[in-house]
Amino acid sequence: MKHISVITIILTLLALPHIGCVSPLDYKTTKEPIDVVSHWPTGKQNNAEVLEVIKKTGDSVVFPEESPGKIQNKAVIGNKIERKRVSIEKSSVTKTSLRSGDNTLAVETITGDFYVLESFEIGDSIISGYSTTFYKSIPFSDIDWLWIKRVHNTGERALSNLVQSYGSFWFYGIAFGLLGLLI
Repeated sequence: MKHISVITIILTLLALPHIGCVSPLDYKTTKEPIDVVSHWPTGKQNNAEVLEVIKKTGDSVVFPEESPGKIQNKAVIGNKIERKRVSIEKSSVTKTSLRSGDNTLAVETITGDFYVLESFEIGDSIISGYSTTFYKSIPFSDIDWLWIKRVHNTGERALSNLVQSYGSFWFYGIAFGLLGLLI
C-alpha cells in the first residue's frame, strides 16, 4: 500500500510541469492605424479579429465580441448592425410601404436606396426615423484606426515554452532522484 502511494505521488509530480503547457492561447487587444495593418502579411491579417473600426469620418463601428469583423481583401468584413436616425426628403421617395406587423415604414428612394424606418415621423417635406444598417464590408480607404484582438506574438510564446521546458528538466531530475531514494 505504501509503495502505491509513493508511485502516485511521483507520477503526479511528473505530470505537474505539463499543466502550464496546455494553457489557452494568449490574446492581446491593440489599437492599430490602418496604414500599419494594410502592410501586415496576409496570414497575420486573417488571424486578426476586429472589435472596432474608427472611420476617417470619425464614426465608430463596434462589432460584438462573439462575432468580430475579419480582414479580407483590403476591407473589414462583418455583420455589425448600426441603428441611426435618418431624414429623407419626400421629393426623393419613390415608394413607401407601412409594415403593420412590426410598425415600420419601408422607404425606397430615387437613387435606389432602401430604408426600413422604426419610430418614424412623416412631416410636410421630410420622412424621418431610425434605420438599421448592416455592414457587410468597410474598405481600408474609409478606415482610420482598428481595435484588433489577436493571438500574442509567437516569439514570446516560444520563449515561454522554452522556460517551461527548462523548468521541467530540473523538476524531472528531482522527481527521479526521489524515486531512486524511495525504491
